[in-house]
Amino acid sequence: MLALLLTTLSISPISPVTSAAVGVHDLGPGHTRIAVRLEHAVQARRVAPSQVSWFVRPRGKYAFALAAVTSTRELSPGLTYASAIFDPPARRFVYRICLSPSWARGTRLSKGRHGCPRGTTLEYEGKGRGRPAEPYPSADAIAAASSFLASRAGRTSFAVVDSTGRLSGLNVREHFETASVVKVMFLVAYLQMLSAHRRDLSSADNALL
Repeated sequence: MLALLLTTLSISPISPVTSAAVGVHDLGPGHTRIAVRLEHAVQARRVAPSQVSWFVRPRGKYAFALAAVTSTRELSPGLTYASAIFDPPARRFVYRICLSPSWARGTRLSKGRHGCPRGTTLEYEGKGRGRPAEPYPSADAIAAASSFLASRAGRTSFAVVDSTGRLSGLNVREHFETASVVKVMFLVAYLQMLSAHRRDLSSADNALL
């Protein structure tokens, strides 16, 4: 599924930008791309890339969060392009694009609202749609684990914090005496660390473990 929202932005009469357009592309769950094209009157021979900060917030919320930081590039003299791919915060969201290209120096077109870095010269805001990534592990996976554990004998529970920070599981407030079980967990974690760094088990590791 590919959805595209194209917005043509109004231009201030004092702006060096003669035309501006922003496209919002839904690339699938967890992947939304926003691209901005700016045509400007200043056509320097060489235009160095400049930083672009991309902020998003769910519609109905007021606090923006930084979604990505990228750089501009010149498609041709007088045509600046930038894009970013990020996980949208909600299906319907508001974006804010903050940039200060070298050809816009001396202008102060940003409204200076909370979110854009200090010194931003150009600022664009609009609305978009996307599909946030599904939490990991999924609700179905957690439900399956809960169903399995509920069928087991004895006092059982488990808790998991998913990728969105939500706590769920079965009897998540239950307390257990772990005793030496935690030592095995430390051992496994240490061995996984060695494997991740492609290290063999040394005599010092053996002594520590």
